[in-house]
Amino acid sequence: MKKLLSFIFLTGAALLYGADDPFNGGFEVCTPDKTGTPLPHNWISNRAVTRNGKARLTRESGCFRSGSFGLLTETEEKGCLSFRSFKSVPCKPGEFIEMEIWAKGSGKYTLQYIIYATDDPKRSVFLTTAGTGKPQTASEDDWKKHAVKVKFVPPPKAKGKYSSFSILPVIFVYENAEILFDDFALKITPAQ
Repeated sequence: MKKLLSFIFLTGAALLYGADDPFNGGFEVCTPDKTGTPLPHNWISNRAVTRNGKARLTRESGCFRSGSFGLLTETEEKGCLSFRSFKSVPCKPGEFIEMEIWAKGSGKYTLQYIIYATDDPKRSVFLTTAGTGKPQTASEDDWKKHAVKVKFVPPPKAKGKYSSFSILPVIFVYENAEILFDDFALKITPAQ
């Protein structure tokens, strides 16, 4: 009975928290992976891309900017980590994708997004992964905000073939890095 009540409470808290933060960008709601490593709910390491890299939530002092958790990412030499959200966002050609995240540590990272065609409601089609500019260097001592704004342009192979699109945000960490992340946010703004 105690486990059932705990499950109901945690599920309710996650749903309430998720209403304000659909991406869990503050990394406050946790879900353990198959090995028991605590990861942010709605986020996963993209195993097809990741090499010698790992991510986990941490509550250690100084490891989060706000709330109670931060996301610790670590990569080795010749390694990388592609960490993505499960939550997709509809996006139309010409609209702007605005993403921001706070980072602290050593190494380089960039914000990216995966583009899917969503014309068929039963099946999304992977099109490509797009970057948002040059890699950023994390600050070793202080939390540093990184914000990007890019115009959404479907890849050339989608021209005339698809009309509906969605994106999934990605945090990409380059080799030899140990970076803490917190307070990720994404919004789509209308074409101007």
